[in-house]
Amino acid sequence: MQKALTLDVFALKEGDHIKKTVLSQIIHLFNVNHFDKLSCSFLTSISGTVANNKQVCFFGIFDGHGGHLVSEYLAESFFSKLFSHKRIEFQPLLALQEVWQSFDENCYSECLRVLKANNLSTLPVAGSTATICFISNNDVFILNCGDSAAYFVMQDGTSAMCTEDHGTLNTSEVERCKKAGGYLKNQTIMTNGSFPRCCSMEEVIVGKARIYPGGLLVTR
Repeated sequence: MQKALTLDVFALKEGDHIKKTVLSQIIHLFNVNHFDKLSCSFLTSISGTVANNKQVCFFGIFDGHGGHLVSEYLAESFFSKLFSHKRIEFQPLLALQEVWQSFDENCYSECLRVLKANNLSTLPVAGSTATICFISNNDVFILNCGDSAAYFVMQDGTSAMCTEDHGTLNTSEVERCKKAGGYLKNQTIMTNGSFPRCCSMEEVIVGKARIYPGGLLVTR
């Protein structure tokens, strides 16, 4: 498993809050199973053996926006659905794609469940990025949605980003959103003017532009 362990560099382990959980339905398969929680961000890291002694590793980072509801749900459920997929052993890429696509509906259903369970008046407004690395023997599959980046780290210490940033600095992503009816808006603050400072105010752009509706820095 040494090759898999080298990919732990983009786990970004920080902070003191670590929640460890073992799910009963897969305890016989995997020797590592943990979730690291960084505010609304969750890391899932699992390694073990499936049928025919095939060595597999799963790493996922889920950075929530609008709260931790969706990011925590993804961290706790994505891998279990993936490992129970009928094609995971012989067609891992197809399994990843099918599970990935299913989670749009799954996340919406989870928000509906929370709405009903807590008698909320409105649907929870929450979302998450998702960056996943799945290793099956010597094959590595990386998928991402949002701006949580994954990097290849070479033996000489150099690195290369291997995911696409779905954010407001990505012009093709911004154009896609605009065609769908969205629009880009700068973040601004009012500050003292240049002269005379005591008598004038001016609007200054700060940070990256956000995409609306929603006002997010990510476009997916």
